Amino acid sequence: MSLKVLHTSDWHLGKKLFKKSRIYEQESFLNWLKDTIASEKIDILLICGDIFDTPTPPNDAITLYFDFLNSVSENTQCKIIIIPGNHDSSSFISAPLKLLAKHNIYIISGIDNYQENNHLVFNFNGQKIIIKALPYFRTYELYNAINKTTHENIDKNDIQYFIEDFFKYWPDNNDNDFKLVMAHHAFGNFIASESEQALMLSGLESIPESWLGDDFNYMALGHIHKPQAVKKEKNIYYSGSPIPLRFSEIHNKKVNILNISGNNFELQQKEIPVFRSILQIKGNKDEIEDLIKTKLSTNSSIAKPFIEIIVTMQAPDNSFNDKIFNLTKDLGAELLSFIPYYSQQDQEEDTDEIKIHDLNINELFKLYYLQKFPDAKTVPVSIMNNFIDNLRETIDENHLSTS
Repeated sequence: MSLKVLHTSDWHLGKKLFKKSRIYEQESFLNWLKDTIASEKIDILLICGDIFDTPTPPNDAITLYFDFLNSVSENTQCKIIIIPGNHDSSSFISAPLKLLAKHNIYIISGIDNYQENNHLVFNFNGQKIIIKALPYFRTYELYNAINKTTHENIDKNDIQYFIEDFFKYWPDNNDNDFKLVMAHHAFGNFIASESEQALMLSGLESIPESWLGDDFNYMALGHIHKPQAVKKEKNIYYSGSPIPLRFSEIHNKKVNILNISGNNFELQQKEIPVFRSILQIKGNKDEIEDLIKTKLSTNSSIAKPFIEIIVTMQAPDNSFNDKIFNLTKDLGAELLSFIPYYSQQDQEEDTDEIKIHDLNINELFKLYYLQKFPDAKTVPVSIMNNFIDNLRETIDENHLSTS
């Protein structure tokens, strides 16, 4: 008897891109996921954290989530296992725990002193699977788990002891049982997409893979948005986010499907369709129009593409900016971000004479960066993108807190 498990994470329901709603893409993904669960005859769905983008998600995101759970529960026999991530409120995620458990939906929301409570055991016609769940945790949440008082500091050695001990324990099992770990944190050496929030445990940026031991058959991770194997030989995988959360995310999105027999499995990485293209187009002023036309002529997504333009120019040109805006609109796309880089920045300039009050916030950041790093000719695109995204998130959070 085989058993099918689908591993997904980092839905970030309610996430916006430059204040533009992503609900269409998120709903399209969840509809696709429901169809995949039915067509692939999935027995267990793993949701490995960051279901929502904020601890207090908007109503449309909450509705999407519960509509999805209800539909899967009513129309399939699939069991759903959920852990919260660093963007989620564990108390919000676990509030309907007892109600959802009646519908084959199980939530493990934190670290329990009694390790048995961080495990679930299922038997599918003789195929036994044990699921060890390690939701996202902060350093202070380890005090009870490692029997320390709140006035004592927790250091790297304490965390290593906890992790090693946590991964050694399994409920009653035999050699033919399938042992699966689901977790939401930074593990081993991974490739970030730059849209993740940095996680730190007492100065530890990532939990070393060597602390995990070898006593598991597959590890399903959440938090990193690029699908990847942290350690292929040990079957440690990030499934990644189902839609791109930033313009710089150009990799294909996937879910992992495990076809399990005994303590062995075959891995299928099923590609998620592109519901809306998120395009970043770079070039100089002379070539950017042709690049935009070429890029949009090959776009096949159903929804109107979102675009970011990064263009090198000799000097500011408002009429050119308007021309680019109208071009993207006429081609059926929506321009969300326009970042000009001026080649005149290379020339010597007396910054003391710059009128600070005449600069916008992006120009102020560029000025600050070039003064901070005088050998730099321009602000690296990734750093500028980080600044813009962090600024947007700050504005959005302030808007939510005052609305």
